[in-house]
Amino acid sequence: MTQVTLDNCDQEPIHTPGAIQPNGALLGFALSGDLLYFTENAACILGTLPTSLQDIHLDAIPGAATLILQYLEEARNGQAILISHELHAADHKVYDLVIHMYAEIVIAEFEGRRQADDDTISFSVKVQKALNVIRQQKTIQAVLQAAAKEVKLLTGFDRVMSYVFHQDDSGHIVAEAKREDLDALVNRHYPASDIPPQARRLYIENTLRLISDVASTPIPLLSVGNRPLLDMSHCILRSVSPIHIEYLQNMGVGASMSISIVVNGRLWGLIACHHMSAKQVPYSIRMACDVLCQILGSTVNQLETKVAAEQKVLTSAERAQLSLKLINSEDYVQDLLASADSLKNIIQADGLLISFNGKVNAAGVSHELTTELVNWIETLPEDYFQFSAIQDAPDFFLTAGNGLTGALGFCIDRSHRSWIIYLRMEKVHTINWSGFPEKEYKVGPLGARLTPRGSFDEWKQTVKGQCEAWTPSDIEVAKDLQLDLMRVSNTKSAENNRIRTQLMAILGHDLRDPLNSISMANQFMEHQEGASKMRARIKSSTGRMNRLITDVMDMAKLDGGIGLRVSLIETNLTSLLSEIIEENRVGYPNSEIIPDISEITTHVDPDRISQVIANLISNARHHGEVGTPVKITLQQHERVITLAVKNKGKEIEPELTRILFDPFKRLSKQNDRNKTGMGLGLYISNEIIKAHNGEIIYHYDSELGEVVFTVKFATPSS
Repeated sequence: MTQVTLDNCDQEPIHTPGAIQPNGALLGFALSGDLLYFTENAACILGTLPTSLQDIHLDAIPGAATLILQYLEEARNGQAILISHELHAADHKVYDLVIHMYAEIVIAEFEGRRQADDDTISFSVKVQKALNVIRQQKTIQAVLQAAAKEVKLLTGFDRVMSYVFHQDDSGHIVAEAKREDLDALVNRHYPASDIPPQARRLYIENTLRLISDVASTPIPLLSVGNRPLLDMSHCILRSVSPIHIEYLQNMGVGASMSISIVVNGRLWGLIACHHMSAKQVPYSIRMACDVLCQILGSTVNQLETKVAAEQKVLTSAERAQLSLKLINSEDYVQDLLASADSLKNIIQADGLLISFNGKVNAAGVSHELTTELVNWIETLPEDYFQFSAIQDAPDFFLTAGNGLTGALGFCIDRSHRSWIIYLRMEKVHTINWSGFPEKEYKVGPLGARLTPRGSFDEWKQTVKGQCEAWTPSDIEVAKDLQLDLMRVSNTKSAENNRIRTQLMAILGHDLRDPLNSISMANQFMEHQEGASKMRARIKSSTGRMNRLITDVMDMAKLDGGIGLRVSLIETNLTSLLSEIIEENRVGYPNSEIIPDISEITTHVDPDRISQVIANLISNARHHGEVGTPVKITLQQHERVITLAVKNKGKEIEPELTRILFDPFKRLSKQNDRNKTGMGLGLYISNEIIKAHNGEIIYHYDSELGEVVFTVKFATPSS
């Protein structure tokens, strides 16, 4: 058999130990009554062992065989439940007979009592008092302290501790009742590995466990024939893992008992009892303690539900107040960025980052981490993320985190790159030890790890790089908050879009009339002498205003979801392009245009295509190097028509290329000759070409040092 060590204890089959504690005997029967399993000491305690059980067997404890036969009959009828009986042996010893069925095997355990019957007579009154005390408590801390005290009174253990588990299955002692001369263990933390998964499962299945004598030698369990090891998950006498025995011995513990606190099917906590010498607690008292902890679990659940409900009311009120403030805000972005305190009232965190379109408020977050986070979230495909350990975080947390190891973030407006990110610090705590806890205890062969301090040190190592885990309640609140802020953001965006659309429509309409008047005055001046320079300036200005108004009107249509309508007619693109080139040569005689155009006729909207060509030539003229020509090519390959406009100039910065075709950009602000451009031209041109089922592509020809915008679209099929 493989020796159990700290490295493999998580695989130890503790439910099939093949032995029992020595304060009793165990028999296992098939439903037919045939004996399948028996402990090595069974005949000495029970008398004659049967091959197949009859009333005459187990004669050392009168009535035992009859009770087991009755249980077998009930089991065959599908009515088997755990039962217990008090029995008196021929030598006047008292035994608790506990019978249950598991995996079609009826298991009968005979546990000897070490206390006289008189000691258990008044315990029912104590149990009722304990139940009343626990039910009267108003907080979870008070419940756990009361439970520790009442279980100590019921059982007489030297120390009783209330132990609570966390999200990561580590835990700590939150309350205790103890003998005055013993060291206090409250607030000591232990890693999840102290209770391996298989032990955690058994704590849920079999909620009470007594080890009456840590120093005792287990009694082997034998079988009739070559049978597999008996599953003893629900047995009260099941022997103990050597790892756990060593831990208890290192602490100087002679006996222990644990009672599980199960809440909603999860091992929420334990009532752990220690005695400095061997101690046998009668089965009836243990069952009373088990019921007590079931009531305790129910009480904890009620209090947690109440606390969660109260917290939800508070967070809901805070969320509603924040939403109302933002929805009525005259400066939504500024007020959102200034909402760190309100957001922290909703979810507890050590740091908070709020971002909106490049604007950031980072409370408790370093500049380096802020920069890395803002760049990282833009690469995320999802609108929500969370992690609680450094190994799950992006790599830059190791260098820039400054102790922040966990984050919970969500997007509220992807178009404006708006995120809320909560951050938490590493959770390693400093515990003030009252003296050296192992001063009187030995260390077993597996070393100091199996001691309170060793276990605590292991816990510190385990939680290094972890924050307090985001609870299901945190995550639920975050999702609700995300929906609230998304609604606010969408409402504000819709309101802004409506106002902007109205403004564009008003500008487009109201500017047309004075522009027409100016154009008519210009035409009148053409008949006057000596005003040629003024006429040229007016003509140029009115042309520029007309193009701007056209852009504004087109933008209003696009923003309103109407789209740009195109009317396709047969058009000679070559002639159209030649006319536009000639107009530019006349209007800008100092700008050189070099065409290389093929003869092409196809179906397009000539006015809209003219708008695109004029915009691309205008951009090339404004942004190109002074004194260098604008090159234009027009070609057709099979059904694909390609128009390219090139100018000498510097490459557009990579971070700006991704928003080339966005409206209201100000890329032109870097060009001294075009500081006032709104940036609508490329956006509208791109939409026009999209309406022609084509695209506009930017690239930089590094060999020639040229900026190139290429328009591609296919001729309509005949």
